[in-house]
Amino acid sequence: MTPRRRFPWRALLAAWVLLVAPACRADPGVAPGAGLPPPSALPAPSPGPLAPFEIVVLPDTQSLVGPRDPRLASMTDWIAAHAETVAFVTHVGDVVRDADDAAQWARADAAFAPLEGVVAYAGTLGNHDVVPLNRIDGDASAWRARFGPAARGRGDGPAGASGLLGASPDGRASVRWFRAGGRTLLHVSVPFEGGDLRAEPNAVAWAERVLRHYDGVPTVLTTHAYLWDADGVARYPASARVGEVVDGDGASPHVGADGDTLFRRLVAPFDGVFLVIGGHFHEAPDGASGEAQRLVRNDAGLQVLEVLANFQARTGPEAAALRRVRVLPDPAGRGADRIEVVTWRPLDDHASDGPHARFAWGLSWELRFARP
Repeated sequence: MTPRRRFPWRALLAAWVLLVAPACRADPGVAPGAGLPPPSALPAPSPGPLAPFEIVVLPDTQSLVGPRDPRLASMTDWIAAHAETVAFVTHVGDVVRDADDAAQWARADAAFAPLEGVVAYAGTLGNHDVVPLNRIDGDASAWRARFGPAARGRGDGPAGASGLLGASPDGRASVRWFRAGGRTLLHVSVPFEGGDLRAEPNAVAWAERVLRHYDGVPTVLTTHAYLWDADGVARYPASARVGEVVDGDGASPHVGADGDTLFRRLVAPFDGVFLVIGGHFHEAPDGASGEAQRLVRNDAGLQVLEVLANFQARTGPEAAALRRVRVLPDPAGRGADRIEVVTWRPLDDHASDGPHARFAWGLSWELRFARP
């Protein structure tokens, strides 16, 4: 019998990396469908069943970049020490408290150094990462240079682990692929409130096109302000800033997207989006602030897990906690896979307690993301 010839996916991907990827990086406004490779050109699944893997969520870190504060470094050191199981790291935004303070950026830079070439990661633009504070169209150049798509090569992890696919024209939203559990996933980053929705083009519209282009590919979406924890109940806020974000002068509002708008435009229509991550909010009582999760259904009736991570109002080891999202395949191979979310404290290497500190969701990975 004549052996079947396998299509050279690896060769095609290598050619794309050499020829197309540099253009995408040089032009952060590459239009989806034109400059992005087709889904078929992404790395093919490895033979065999899904392997366990972990995605780590770094919360708002603006309270951890002060002088001689070791807590952010303790978090990234812990991640680097567990690089064998951590496939990807996503930061929810608000890297620093004051975006015009070069010393805070330098400390954040130093804290992330252990991850370079070790674990793939991506950043998300928060309202504290722009000048003036809270201004959706404010100056984000310091963030872009260090944690945005313009930071060439940063966050790629080890060779073959991840790569930037493209970015919005303003360089504030991005999409990258990463390998996890023998599969290829996407991470889409959307800035605080999706940016100014009156601008054309805007980050939300760009992300819609990206998600449509790659619909069906397993996708993690991170945006800064999405899920609210007020009264200890996870829900969408009316908006991150009562409908509008007011500029630094207190007079010129720029309209952004609330959690419900982001869900309707970037989550509900797209079957590939299975996990949405946000920060910013920290209002739940009884020491549980900044910690919430819930399951919702998209337009096709498929479940989506939404997770909040922001521990800046807490004290002690809890203030330097992170979220571990672990994908655990069914050991019997019957499709009873699970996604487990745990709040973890690297400072004392223990899980947190509380009603929102641990959550598990049943998901049949291969059934949900079966290729046609």
